[in-house]
Amino acid sequence: MPVIPKSQLPGLQQVARKRVSTALFDTFNREGKDVSVPCHPQALVLFCPVIDTSEEGYGQAKLLDHWKELSPAHQVPTSMPPTPLLHGTADITTPFKGAELFSAEMQRTGNQCELVAQENAPHNFMSKDEKLYGETLRHLDAFLSSLGLVLSDKSRPSKP
Repeated sequence: MPVIPKSQLPGLQQVARKRVSTALFDTFNREGKDVSVPCHPQALVLFCPVIDTSEEGYGQAKLLDHWKELSPAHQVPTSMPPTPLLHGTADITTPFKGAELFSAEMQRTGNQCELVAQENAPHNFMSKDEKLYGETLRHLDAFLSSLGLVLSDKSRPSKP
């Protein structure tokens, strides 16, 4: 699994919002965009994402009347890819309640979602704590390996 430099972790939130959008929304294509190329991901990995754009979440003021149609937690279809959602319970930027709501909706609609709650951890906790950073990467490696998307350490061939 590639190591993600800590300097890039804050930008992952923006990337996560775009990635979850590719799995959720297929009606927001640019005019002239080639929609014959599938963009639905095989898995989503979400770190403290903007997942609930309601008043209790993040971003409603920016989205105004469109908040509900663009809120991942309020638009979960039955076709979502397997998703580990890693979120700190003390996150005040993107409240943990939104992660719980999204996870519950994923389960309700028959999708695979594993909510990994980091107790008392703030927003982007993995970039602030070396131990949590390592635990996060190991957890993701195990999750993606279980899907056959990444070889785990145990299943990787040994070096000659």
